[in-house]
Amino acid sequence: MKKISSDISIFYRLIGPTLFGFLTVLAFLGSLAGRFDSNNKHPGPWFLPWLILIGGGLATVLWTVFARNIQEVEMNDEVIKVTGWKGVEEIPFERIAWIEETRLKRPKCVHVQLRTKSIFGDAITFIPSGLGMPFGTHPIVTEMTAAIRKAGLDFD
Repeated sequence: MKKISSDISIFYRLIGPTLFGFLTVLAFLGSLAGRFDSNNKHPGPWFLPWLILIGGGLATVLWTVFARNIQEVEMNDEVIKVTGWKGVEEIPFERIAWIEETRLKRPKCVHVQLRTKSIFGDAITFIPSGLGMPFGTHPIVTEMTAAIRKAGLDFD
């Protein structure tokens, strides 16, 4: 099977939210310590540490929720093999309803809508491997569409 999802997916799923959460706590503690420094004549507004903590915490939670939907995907001539938090499942091309990619968003993601639910739900999202063009269809989407049509199937 050919891996069609990017190796950077691990960063978006694990490293990114963890690092961002750690930096949020570090910024909170630094701004809190600056308020109690006796040599600091201008400690800043009293709400700044709490603004950092709440804003950074919310951003970390949103990043984590987004990132848990990113899967690792491999493909051959008959199925796509999806690996994620919930396990591994091979999905035949017959179950794919349509494929689309995000536009003007980074990371560029590919959404595969399914006709029937899988263990990952009714859609699969992954970051495609390789560099796509900033405008136009990513080569992975073109390759997936061609493989599905070659199998004698078409989208709704």
